[in-house]
This record gives sequence, structure tokens and C-alpha cells, in this order.
Amino acid sequence: MVDDEASICEITRLTLQSFGFEVLTALDGTEAVAQYAAHGHEIALVITDMMMPIMDGPRTIRALRKLNPNVKIIAASGLQGNEPNSRERGLQVQAFLAKPYTAERLLATIHQVLFPDP
Repeated sequence: MVDDEASICEITRLTLQSFGFEVLTALDGTEAVAQYAAHGHEIALVITDMMMPIMDGPRTIRALRKLNPNVKIIAASGLQGNEPNSRERGLQVQAFLAKPYTAERLLATIHQVLFPDP
């Protein structure tokens, strides 16, 4: 989970852990890329905010794709219109999660990405 808002990272981490997921959090893209470089073999998917200082979502996604072109990514944003924008930029995210999101929506999106219908 990558988000510059610590409270969002913490709530999402606690929610996912309560459903049996192991979660790493990062407060910016630079930290996320470093964690992925160290633990990528253990990471099934990345959820990243699109609007962050230092290294924003699109730059984070591109850096992660350099480490692993097949990394599964969910882009999250509270800004209207970011979903089409992320697709237009060729970021190839597997899903988009509009903020604020519920635990139910978060889990459904993760399931959709990890276990897509054939």
C-alpha cells in the first residue's frame, strides 16, 4: 500500500490484515520502489495513490514496471477523472479504486485483480 497519507495506509493495512493479508506500507513512491526491490518476490500486488509528492503514482508505477513488467497494480485516487487519465498514460494498471473506498470495495477490487474471471 502506497499513500502519502499515513492514516490511509494504516487503516488499509489494518483492514487487509484482518482479512489475512500481509501488508507492507510506504508513504511515497521512492519508499515503495525500494521495498519492492527488496521484497518483490513476496508481493502479489501493489495499491498506489496517484497523487503524491516526491514521486507520484505514475512515476511509481513506471519504476515498479522496470523492476517487474508483470507486477499487478491497483491505482487509487480521490480525484475525479484519474481513471481515464491513468489508462491514457499507458500505465496498464489492473484496476482503479476511487477514494474514499469501503473495505468491501477494496477487497472486491483486490479479488478481481488477483483472481480474474477466465
